[in-house]
Amino acid sequence: LCGGLASDTPKSPDRKTMYRALERLIWIQARNNNPWLIFVTTRIDRGAFDSEAEGKILKIYREHARKCEGFLSVCREFMTDNPYEIDTSTCKDRDYFNVMTVAFVKWLSLLIKAQSPSKVTLASVLGYKINPRASCEDIVSFAILSEPLTAEIDDPLAPTPVQQDFLEVDCQTALQIAGQIKKFQNIDDILFAKYKLRESLISETSGLLELAGYDALKYLAWLDQLCTKGEPMNEAR
Repeated sequence: LCGGLASDTPKSPDRKTMYRALERLIWIQARNNNPWLIFVTTRIDRGAFDSEAEGKILKIYREHARKCEGFLSVCREFMTDNPYEIDTSTCKDRDYFNVMTVAFVKWLSLLIKAQSPSKVTLASVLGYKINPRASCEDIVSFAILSEPLTAEIDDPLAPTPVQQDFLEVDCQTALQIAGQIKKFQNIDDILFAKYKLRESLISETSGLLELAGYDALKYLAWLDQLCTKGEPMNEAR
C-alpha cells in the first residue's frame, strides 16, 4: 500500500474496508498448517490513521506497556519521549513513527493469533520517506512470521490441556516486536551503501515494468535523472 492500512473507520458498515480484506486474508492463511509470512507496507504518519482506529491501536500498545515487564525498557532505547506517557498529538515525528509502528504490528499480531493458535514474530522491518518534506521515514514495510501451534495429548480421552497463559505469550510477542523495531533500517541507506543490490533492484524493476507493458527505457532515463538530482531512492519505487 502507498496509503494507510488503518485509514478506514473501524466497524464500518462498508464491507470493502482494509480491515475486512486483511481479516479475510489472515483467515485463509490461518487454515495453513505450515509457517507463513505476511508482508505489509503502509504509511505511518499523522493523517494516515483514522482517528478512532489510531485510538484503538494505541490502547493495545498502552495495555501491553502497563502489563508487560521489560517492554517499556526496550521502547526507551528508540524513543526520546517517555514511551508510557507519550502523547501522539505533540510528540516528535520520529517518536510518533516508532510508537505507531510498534502499536500497529502488535495489533496485527493479535489479529493473527485470534484466527488460530500460533507463534507470531516480527521477521524484519524497514522504512523510507514518501513525503520529501517529512522529518523522518513515513512509510514502513515489515514481514510477520506466523508458526501454527499444535498441542500433543498423551491420552486421547483426556480433555485438552490448558494452554499457556495468553498474557505471558502475548508479552513475549510484544517484547520481540519492540526488539526487532529497535533494529529498524532505512531502505535508502541500504541501497546507497550496497551498489550491487541497488543495480539488481533497478534491473528487476525494469524487467517487471517491461512485462507489464511499460517502456523500461523511459523508466531508466527517469531514474537516471532523479539520481543526477540527488533524489532519494524511494522516488524510483
